Amino acid sequence: MTEITNILYVIIHTVIAIITFMLSLRILLELTKVDFFNPISQSTDRFTRPFMKLLGFLPSILGFNLQAFFAASFIQFIGALTLITLSGNRLPDFITIGILSSISTFGIIIFSIKWSLIGSIILSWIAPSADHPAAQLISQICEPFLKKIRLYLPSFSGLDFSPIILILILHIIEIVMNSVSQKFNGEVFLQFFLGIS
Repeated sequence: MTEITNILYVIIHTVIAIITFMLSLRILLELTKVDFFNPISQSTDRFTRPFMKLLGFLPSILGFNLQAFFAASFIQFIGALTLITLSGNRLPDFITIGILSSISTFGIIIFSIKWSLIGSIILSWIAPSADHPAAQLISQICEPFLKKIRLYLPSFSGLDFSPIILILILHIIEIVMNSVSQKFNGEVFLQFFLGIS
């Protein structure tokens, strides 16, 4: 690739990453029912609203926003096609790109949950009563998942092992997703998709 192609590649990859992350964040915020009046939630809503209009006919199912999911997958699809073409590689079939785009969008959601959980753990040690909007948002994202685990986890003298269990579950999901992704077309094309390592 030439220098101009490299620069274009980086710019396109960055734009696709930002848009896809914001749409995935919107899915996560709606799924966990975080406070809509949080400034970060409102910024996410404003940023993603134009992309949501593309698929305004899709409903949410059990709090999972299908509009945002398919918009993020479609943007990943277009981005992967563009990046694969720019890199000079042979294009795989569109079904493979579509499936990898969907898996990639799930991967970004899992990645966001995992890093929110790690951020929540760190914040509980250094600033347990932080009232910054980001700290509140991180806590609100993690709590619904942790609460479900705590229902089945016995109490251990005041120690909370639910974050460890959640990290293990998320890691297992990532391993399965990466394994499924590699079966489609090997590791050649995975570099063009976010959320798949």
